[in-house]
Amino acid sequence: MKSCFAHPDLDGTWARLLPDDMLELRDPNDGQSAAPESKSRHQYRVLLGVLLTRHLPPTSVGDVWHDFVPEWEVVRLRGGELRGLLMDFWAYHGGSHDALLVHHMSLRSIDVGYDPRPLGMHVELRPDLVVVDFEEQGDAGGSAKTVVGDYDHIVRTLAAYGYGLIVDRTPNGRYIEFAGGRYVVQPHDDNYLIRTDSLADAHEAYFDPAKYRF
Repeated sequence: MKSCFAHPDLDGTWARLLPDDMLELRDPNDGQSAAPESKSRHQYRVLLGVLLTRHLPPTSVGDVWHDFVPEWEVVRLRGGELRGLLMDFWAYHGGSHDALLVHHMSLRSIDVGYDPRPLGMHVELRPDLVVVDFEEQGDAGGSAKTVVGDYDHIVRTLAAYGYGLIVDRTPNGRYIEFAGGRYVVQPHDDNYLIRTDSLADAHEAYFDPAKYRF
């Protein structure tokens, strides 16, 4: 759905709204050319009140830098740091200084010194997460990483790094897990497993298993 956000500083070139409800800003002082298409782009979106950003190359180059793909990052704010257009965009979409506290989880405390992955143990996540910190290789050493974005992206990224995941619970307390690239749930009326492509489908399969039996 197209955003209704409006602002006098949106000029369609240096500051514009994209169709997927993101804000894109170009810095006039970036680079030597005066042409807007030669400027790198800073894009912003808001998930559950958390402000995210990524830095893209100029449109003349494309959406991928020559040596890496831009990833979303959290804009970690302190009071009063935002001004003007960006502040208004964040506030319009429900921005909150407390949002990062609510929608953030760190797995680093269990990765370092006690990595659940080699033991086949599961980590339980929450569907309201936007940011998860973790160790790339746990006890084997490695670097701290952060995954940012919608919940399905978080789940699939952590699974790719070897985590066994409990991603939600059904109304009667049964686990919904993520395994083999799919969401796995037991329906309310039996103990067999149903595998779906999304968490929403897993919840529906719990209540209406006949729709998902094959």
